[in-house]
Order: sequence, then C-alpha cells, then structure tokens
Amino acid sequence: MVTIYRFAIRLAQGAAILTASALAGCGGSDAAPPPPAPQIVDFPPALPAPPTQTSAIPRLPPGPHMGVIDGFNRFDAQSRDRADRLRDAAIAAGMTIGRAQIDWRDLEPSPGRFDADALDEVLDRAGRGDVRLFVTLSTLDSEGFTIPEDLSDDADGLRDGLTIDSPELLDRFEALLAWLVPRLTEREVWGLALGNEADIPIRDTDIPTLAAHDFFARGAATANRLDPDLAVTLTFTVDPESRALVDALMPLFDIASFNFYCSRADGSPDDPAFWRAEIERIKGLAGQKEIFFQELGCPAGYDDPAANRTGASADNQRLFFEDMAGIFAEDPQLRAATVFQLFDWEPEVAAIFGDALRAEGMPEFADRYEEVLETIGLCRWAEESCRPALDSWLAGLRRLHEVRAELGSD
Repeated sequence: MVTIYRFAIRLAQGAAILTASALAGCGGSDAAPPPPAPQIVDFPPALPAPPTQTSAIPRLPPGPHMGVIDGFNRFDAQSRDRADRLRDAAIAAGMTIGRAQIDWRDLEPSPGRFDADALDEVLDRAGRGDVRLFVTLSTLDSEGFTIPEDLSDDADGLRDGLTIDSPELLDRFEALLAWLVPRLTEREVWGLALGNEADIPIRDTDIPTLAAHDFFARGAATANRLDPDLAVTLTFTVDPESRALVDALMPLFDIASFNFYCSRADGSPDDPAFWRAEIERIKGLAGQKEIFFQELGCPAGYDDPAANRTGASADNQRLFFEDMAGIFAEDPQLRAATVFQLFDWEPEVAAIFGDALRAEGMPEFADRYEEVLETIGLCRWAEESCRPALDSWLAGLRRLHEVRAELGSD
C-alpha cells in the first residue's frame, strides 16, 4: 500500500467523529474521550554511538531543498515523457532532491536473497536529472508490516511466534541493511527512513513501545555504522495522539521526518495561520533536529462547485505551496521536502480506495477521499494542464536556490 492510504484512515477517523455532529447536523455535545495517558517506558542503555558526522545531513548542501514524486499512476510512454518534461522544468528552477520508496518484501523476495534490479529501478527513476536522493525503506508502513512473506501473516502482521523485537526479525533486518546501505552509499543517497508513518501501526496494533524502540535502534545503529554520512530517520505522522511515541523514538535518529498536508481531519482545507501553527508544533516534536517533510501535499478540490465536497480549492493549494517556500526560506531547521505529488491519481486507481471505504459504510467520506486523491497533484492527470500551484512551486524553487546561493552551497 502507498502512504496516502493512511491519510484516508486519518480522515475516516475524523469523519467518524463528525458523523455525530457536523455531518449529521447534530450539536456535537458528546465530549470526545480523553487521550490515553503517555506510556512510560524504561529504555535499555543506548547502543554504541556511531562514528561522528560532520553535520546532521552531510550529503545535502546547506540551505533548504525541495523535490517531488511523480505519483502512483499507470504511466505509459506518453505520460512518462510528460513527467520528464515537467521534472526538467523543476530542476531548471532549482529542484535538488528526489525520493524513492520501496518495501522490504520487494527487496527480499525470499529469505536471504536480495533483488538488486528492483532497487536499481526505483533509484534510477527517482534520481533522474542527477538530483540528490532520499530513500524510504518501508518496513512498518501506514497500514502494517511490509516485511518478507516468510515473516508475515496474511493481514500485514507478523507470523505466529514473532514480535517486532524477535532475534530472528532483528537479524534479518540487520542483514538487509548490510546489503542495502553500501548500495545507497554508492549512489550518494543523503537520507534513509526505516519506516513510513510507523507511529500509526505501532499505536493501533498495540506493538509495545520498548519493542519498537529495539527494532529501530538496531536499524539506526547498523545504518550509521555502515555509512556515518547517511542521515537515518523514521517518518512519522503529525497526529497529536502519537506524541508520546514520537518522543520515545525520536532520539534514535539523525533527523526528523514527517508527512504534512494542508487538510484537516474532515478533508477541509487549512489556512496559513493553521499550517504555520502546525509547523511550530512539528518543530516541538523534532526538538533540535533538522526536519524533512517526506510528503508535503495539498489537494485542490474539484473545479465544479456542485461536485466539490471538501471545500478545497486550487487557490488554497497555490497559497499553501507559495507559503511553504517562504517558510523554508526563513527557517533553517526545515531542510528538505518532497511534494506529494506531481500528478493527480487517475480516477480508476482512486476508486479502489473509495470503494474500500464505501464497503465500510462511509459513502460520503469515500466521495470526499476520492476528490482528495484526484486533485492532490500540481498537475491534472486527465488532461494536459497544470494548476496554479505548479507555477507557485517553481517560483518557490527559484527562491530556495537564491537562499542556497547566498550560503555558497549552489
């Protein structure tokens, strides 16, 4: 599954709350239950410190950097050519980074056998134009484990008898990284996430915080030992309910990584005051660590007012990316981001997610979610046109280039 699926679940959780209030026309008088008490965990002594880095992100020149992912559609030769042309324009404007994502199970199709071709394919695609690469290794993803089939069950969970801190799983994880990291070093990859939105499945499936800590501590220590110049992290959501977990795991990593969108839980758009406040909250989660937004996204909503169910607009999308460039230019803690995404999802793919939500009895939310997917791009998929947000983003790339030039890094 792709990252945006977790966004659907977060929206669904918000929709479930709203059903008794705004969506159902009620007053919403029932108070939400208090959040669970923070989990108190006694952590073991820290693993031996890795070799000293020259900076938190040695392979990324000083200053702010941005990139974009193409999307998850079924690209043919024509659409690939279009993506390459748009990407070339972005690189000319100052785009400097790309992002690749691959599941552990795709890298290790059978025990101890690793697929170099699968890795090269995603790295080649994300790295075209000689941008600096960040890699998301999905081990624990939004909806569950993405580990080799021999270690997992049929529901994205662990095989009977395994836990996330089982010696067998830890040894296999370390062996994977021993194969993977040197290949990333050859490509001069600047950052590696050991999981994507891992806070959600840890919290929702009752994985003990201490066990998760052991798993990601082993991974971070192994990667740092193999390549001390590789900035290792774990990508989190910005869900307030994950605060205690983020606090517990954040010290393991070189940098902080989050997925950040302009929409609230019900799919309605935020405004600059809200998203600027959210960034300050994210900085509180990161502490002093430099921040990477692995996904930076904002849906535009349907152009037809009669069809638009989210309240999102192309103008708000444009404003979001315009404001993000300004914030990145002003705040040195915000080091990099990849936009989610260049193109909208094609309707046939978006319908797969919408139909799954309808099957769960949420038809109104399914309609809104499909709208988010079908309008999340800087450019439209169904026609050869782009939204005003593309020009705002390109202007932002030029501004970030100027900031790096002032620092002497471009």
